[in-house]
Amino acid sequence: MAQQTHTAEELTKFWNDKATQILKGRTIIAVRYAEDEEIDDFFAKRGLQIILDNGTILYPMQDDEGNDFGAIHYQLKNGTNSILPTL
Repeated sequence: MAQQTHTAEELTKFWNDKATQILKGRTIIAVRYAEDEEIDDFFAKRGLQIILDNGTILYPMQDDEGNDFGAIHYQLKNGTNSILPTL
């Protein structure tokens, strides 16, 4: 069976469409750090959870393999930059 390859543009469109489907029009209803009892022995840190109005929970990961929680970088309109860290 031949392996199908995708162009960078096709991959970008696929993931842009997926992110739009999950996030567009949603409202953040809560933001909180995971509690110790919510993480298993696999994670070394507690990460930020972003809860949406439809029950979806977003949390940054260290990498695509989900090896640990990750920090969030943010930039305000006034140009201020900072980080929401892992704990």
